[in-house]
Amino acid sequence: MQWTYDSPSIYFGLLVALLLAYLAGMRLSRTILGVPSLETVLLIWVGLFLGLTLQQANQVYHQRIELVHEEADSIAHVYRVLESLPQSQRQQMRLLLIAYLDAKLGQARAGDISGLQDQLYKLCGELMTNHVISEAQGIALREAINHMISLHFRCFYALNEHLPLPMALLLLAQCLAASLALGLGARHPVLSLSVIGLMLAGLVTVAELDDAHHGLVRVDSSNLRDLVNVLHQQEQL
Repeated sequence: MQWTYDSPSIYFGLLVALLLAYLAGMRLSRTILGVPSLETVLLIWVGLFLGLTLQQANQVYHQRIELVHEEADSIAHVYRVLESLPQSQRQQMRLLLIAYLDAKLGQARAGDISGLQDQLYKLCGELMTNHVISEAQGIALREAINHMISLHFRCFYALNEHLPLPMALLLLAQCLAASLALGLGARHPVLSLSVIGLMLAGLVTVAELDDAHHGLVRVDSSNLRDLVNVLHQQEQL
């Protein structure tokens, strides 16, 4: 099983770390005076930083969704452009395009997907070389295929780009420091544990939005599934 940082074991570890920091603060509070002013300032700072990080993660998540929609549109555009081809070549390239989309949805190996892209591009070149299609048709088809391939890689890299490690570590360190400060205050345990729960929920949400293809939150690719179903139905007519 592939390890991911948005796994239940990591979330449990975060909870344990926050509680340990809180308990350490309670133990220290027996020998050190509480620091309510520092506690308040730190909690406000952590809340602001966590809120900004959540906003950034949410924006990246929606950008990924937009890229998936753009990729689906580009594949549908290639399918429509193939309408101008002669029957035999049109059928061959449409079936290859559907196989490409099936491979993407089936999470095939990157090499297999790239191989199907290369086949589409080479077939287009052969059609132009053999004068099966005009130069203008060939250029339009190549541009459509190039755009489709470009969006594929943009989606791939967007899904594999994550929150910078220093920022993630800084956010975690601030939450641990806030838990420690809550323990030092040690005046309202229920309220303190509620704040720790909110911080944990914020960290979990950031992790889920940041790695949006393994955990509970995933980029919706239903438009690609709907598209491949429509294309299969069209080929059966």
